[in-house]
Amino acid sequence: MTFMRLRAAVISLTGMVCGAAASPGDVIVVPHEFRASEGGSFGGKTLSQLDSNEFKGALILACAFYGVDCSEAAVAIGEAAYYATPYINASDISTTAWIDRHPGEEYYAKFAAPPGYTTCKAVIDVGNGSITGPSTFNGSIQRMPGGNNDGIGLYAVVPKNRQSPQWVSFRVDVEFVRPGKLGEYGCWPDRTLVFQCTGQNCTTFPGARR
Repeated sequence: MTFMRLRAAVISLTGMVCGAAASPGDVIVVPHEFRASEGGSFGGKTLSQLDSNEFKGALILACAFYGVDCSEAAVAIGEAAYYATPYINASDISTTAWIDRHPGEEYYAKFAAPPGYTTCKAVIDVGNGSITGPSTFNGSIQRMPGGNNDGIGLYAVVPKNRQSPQWVSFRVDVEFVRPGKLGEYGCWPDRTLVFQCTGQNCTTFPGARR
């Protein structure tokens, strides 16, 4: 696998989140993606291929879904405000997730919380996502101590050796908050099953899809 540095997605929000006033740096929103395939390739740009304006647009959209207008912050801070996420780009997978293991057709991975933050909520872009019938893509909140243990835990299955190409391709925007702020921002409980996509059917926690 080839590792790239993705200037991904992090603006410190100073506006309103879920009706509560946010102190600077209390909340960050990170656009993530998971794209895995067998026997085919994807069209369209990955997050790492977006130019600065395209990326800002994606970030503003993510913020807006959480009820935050970060357009002025995105313009003012620009590329100086980012959280560098390891980006995996190989023939069978492109993702901002940390891959724990990949036995056979399965992926165990995580959209990990940045240092100093814990996982609050996540929204999966079902409308622009794609998954083949035999594939699986699940995500849940996992708040555990240690590096890469706090985040949206992912489990994916992309079948091999089928007559037609198989894939999973989704954007997931994750909201992280400072420890001790979970109640203040209405964060969802630990172990919440945020999304479960099996074949063409995706079920989500209330408020976790667009």
